[in-house]
Amino acid sequence: MSGVMEVSELLKSRRGSEVLGIVILATGVILAISLVTYSPTDSSAFFTSTSTEIDNGIGYYGATLAWILVGFFGFASLLLPAALLLLGWSRFWGKDVEHFHTKLIGFVIMLLAIPPIFDLAFGEVWLRGSLVRAGGYLGHEIGSAVSASLNVVGASIALTTALLIGLLLATRISLANIFVFCKEWLADACRALYVRWARLTERRRKEKMKARVLSSKLSEARAVDEPPVVASPNVPRSQSVGGTVVSITSRGPSVRQVPGTGGFRIRKVTKADLRKAAAELVSEGIKPPEERSEQQSVVPAFFEQELDAMPVRRFPKRAAPPLAPLDDDVDIVDEIDEIEPEERALPRLARPKPRPAPRQTTRDDARKNLSSERLPFMNLLKPGPERGEINDDSHRRFLEVGRHIEEKSREFNVEGEVTAYHPGPVVTTFEFKPSAGVKYARVVNLGDDLALALKAESIRIERISGSSTVGIEVPNAKRDIIALREIIDSDVFASSSSLLTLALGKDIHGDPVVTDLARMPHLLVAGATGAGKSVGLNSMIVSLLYKALPKQLRMLMIDPKMVELKVYEDIPHLLHPIVTDPKLASHALTWAVQEMENRYRKLAECGVRNIEQYNQLVRDPEALRRGRRLGPDQELGDTEQMHYIVIVIDEFADLMMVASKDVEDSVTRLAQKARAVGVHLIIATQRPSVDVITGVIKANFPSRISFQVASKVDSRTILDAQGAEKLLGMGDSLFLPPGTARVRRIHGAYVSEKEIVEIVDFVKKNQGRPEYVEEITQFAEEKENQDSFEFMTDPKYDEAVRTVLSTGQASASYLQRRMKLGYSRAARLVEMMEANGIVGPSQGSKPREILIRADDYPGMMDASNL
Repeated sequence: MSGVMEVSELLKSRRGSEVLGIVILATGVILAISLVTYSPTDSSAFFTSTSTEIDNGIGYYGATLAWILVGFFGFASLLLPAALLLLGWSRFWGKDVEHFHTKLIGFVIMLLAIPPIFDLAFGEVWLRGSLVRAGGYLGHEIGSAVSASLNVVGASIALTTALLIGLLLATRISLANIFVFCKEWLADACRALYVRWARLTERRRKEKMKARVLSSKLSEARAVDEPPVVASPNVPRSQSVGGTVVSITSRGPSVRQVPGTGGFRIRKVTKADLRKAAAELVSEGIKPPEERSEQQSVVPAFFEQELDAMPVRRFPKRAAPPLAPLDDDVDIVDEIDEIEPEERALPRLARPKPRPAPRQTTRDDARKNLSSERLPFMNLLKPGPERGEINDDSHRRFLEVGRHIEEKSREFNVEGEVTAYHPGPVVTTFEFKPSAGVKYARVVNLGDDLALALKAESIRIERISGSSTVGIEVPNAKRDIIALREIIDSDVFASSSSLLTLALGKDIHGDPVVTDLARMPHLLVAGATGAGKSVGLNSMIVSLLYKALPKQLRMLMIDPKMVELKVYEDIPHLLHPIVTDPKLASHALTWAVQEMENRYRKLAECGVRNIEQYNQLVRDPEALRRGRRLGPDQELGDTEQMHYIVIVIDEFADLMMVASKDVEDSVTRLAQKARAVGVHLIIATQRPSVDVITGVIKANFPSRISFQVASKVDSRTILDAQGAEKLLGMGDSLFLPPGTARVRRIHGAYVSEKEIVEIVDFVKKNQGRPEYVEEITQFAEEKENQDSFEFMTDPKYDEAVRTVLSTGQASASYLQRRMKLGYSRAARLVEMMEANGIVGPSQGSKPREILIRADDYPGMMDASNL
């Protein structure tokens, strides 16, 4: 008996798992070699061949085993070694097969469905010179019986259905994910073909256009006489070649603007210059735009020099007429108005670098989704709208804004120049380089004046890190809507390995911004009503649902307003139904503190410092035994991995009004210690005042997000800096990352309520029902009973009752004077009498009614001592 126990303990240990795994792997390899090298002509226990040679790789016994399996299951017998190899590999690493019985049933269904499918499809096939049944004896019998009842077509449908059911039960493959993969693959293929066709068409169109322009220039070069050519101020024209403007000159000397008002220099352009330029075009060839660098041009150098020096007159804005399709016989010629030497050219700003295209779901991503454990699909979120590229008209508008900024700055004696601009989804950042001797504070003080000059709602000015320029953030005339899918489907979100990755939105340059809640480790969110705080909170919660399963992450949601978080009701990630009672919320936070202490005790027992080390330790039973200093015969105890806990509080101000002391103490303790054990807080409030966000709470929340607030005081309360009062609302926010004192402007991602409902429904259907922790409710009840007991155990209670019954006056002020108590304690004694049915409820200015007689109270025998 003791030997059996020792063998059982050995199999449960790490070494026993490896031994068992090696045995199963070896069995699977032997079986696979026997089946792969099977020959029907080999001698076995059931067949005697005329040849003495055995081709089977395992010999006589391998031939016998293969004869049995192939004869009974046909080619479906290859499933057996595959299953043994997978099982042996899992046991070798000490991993238990999840849902073993379900997978076993699925495997048996597959083993019964595949042979008849092979038999109906192939019948008998030749294998190494002999006929064998593809489905074996089992497949022939089942196939014949089913086809006799349902005919061949019906039998094929029924057996295929059984095969799919077995496949779903035995593996993690999801048919829905397969369909999504096929759909996205087809969409990518069609998109790629369309892009190639569009590029080819555009390339041919441009080549035709360039050929016409080249022919025109060669004709003009032949017709030019010997006298110099002069750019006539009355008849200048330009011709567009592949996006570059070419000046078409007439006879006479060309002119070029020089610094200063009305200054010119004359340059002669002769016939030889034009012939040389035309020869350069012919010899270099015309390359497509994508094959040339940004500095290359199909236009000769002196034409570009003329264009750079040419001032431009501004015209009143007019609605652009609809563009007609281009005709191949029409020359691309734009008329330029008369040149005025007094007009200064616009500043030549550096164009922004094109932003990378949004991350597309690739085939590799789809394969990754196939193996995921029912995380929400990406198509549950709607993609964002298409955004146009920066064209010449947009570039001119940005130049005009840059010129206005320079002019307005000079009006206030702040010299400098705009060197570049960076368009974003909501604001465009202009880099302003102050002249020598200009202080940064003077530039910052121009915010309101620039907003007035540019007719903008508000302008934020902030220095740019790593640069000698100042960023002037000007709101766009039309702001883009940033869809949450753009952030969750981005490379930066997909590459984040943290289960607590939060999708925040995009920065001022349009790049996705995500952050790790585990590194924060807690987040404080504030913002006025309608500023986008609730949408931002929903984006964070949805991003957590896209990253973590219920076994990895649990949430405790507290919503005193009762409507903001109701959509997440009954999701499997919840530890407790959504808490709406502020008093129960206080008890739930106290439970979280106790859970934190319990987790710290577990970490101390194992000798580890944080949740990551603990979870890594419990995966290895031998390491866990060493960590807990257990002998080989002692039980390991708790081997369950710790899940992360995220506590979401939507309106913190309501909790502080009801139970400020208890809530502040619990939140402070959690913020100070809970990071190492995987407990994290996300607290949101629309009233960031000092009585809500106290100094103790703010000191323990280094990471904060502020949406638009009402005043500079609120901005300083939440961020310790001004600026949040100048935000644009609708998700525009300032983010204070951990470990830095500089804020970062972020435009929040938008997720609609319909999208949230679809994601929540998917999570409920595919990740199970919530498993609530009953200890939270039990703890709250015990806390209430404890409070009630303390409420009823005041040593002055009997004396107060006797005083009230003997005098007939039941008021807090009377007890305060008569018993020399504080008002709070006197009022508490009156409430205790009301709870015990001695006095009636308060009636405003009227005195309370006394409900019992003096003789009915047991303690009235000592009334004479009063």
